[in-house]
Amino acid sequence: MRVFTEALLRDGWGVLDDVEIVDIVPPDLPAAIKEGRIDATTWNIMSVTAEGPDAMAPQLLQVKGAHWIPVETETVNEINKANDFKIENSSISGAGGEQINLLSFRQALAAWESTPDETVNAILACLEAKGAASSVLPAAPREMARWPGLVKEHVHAAALEYYQRRGVAPDQR
Repeated sequence: MRVFTEALLRDGWGVLDDVEIVDIVPPDLPAAIKEGRIDATTWNIMSVTAEGPDAMAPQLLQVKGAHWIPVETETVNEINKANDFKIENSSISGAGGEQINLLSFRQALAAWESTPDETVNAILACLEAKGAASSVLPAAPREMARWPGLVKEHVHAAALEYYQRRGVAPDQR
């Protein structure tokens, strides 16, 4: 999220030098906004429900005066010109029927080589167990291992074993 936020502020809006970025854990966001400790947040964990977009952050938009800041196509183009990664502009309908323009990008779980094997296995098992019930998680190990652009050399050793036990080989489509 930090890289994503910096790209938006620096390359998209040109205001990175004018803001102070504060790292904060998601459960503390509503109180931090309400108490004035932060003025805004970026949030990438979204789910689309029958009622509209769900930011998957308790009470995030219930803070008085909270609203989405749209990200226009021109902003996305500027970010993409300045970086090796690519993002897209997504449009979703808000609860009141308004169109909300948001940034979206493909995400993948990242782990350092030094991350313990048992930690990687636990995370992958959790994703496998809960993925099919979520609109924001991959539904199966095959989807996790076939991430666009993923190459075997970049996959954690424990993840390779995890996939192999399930008959899946990480590779590009």
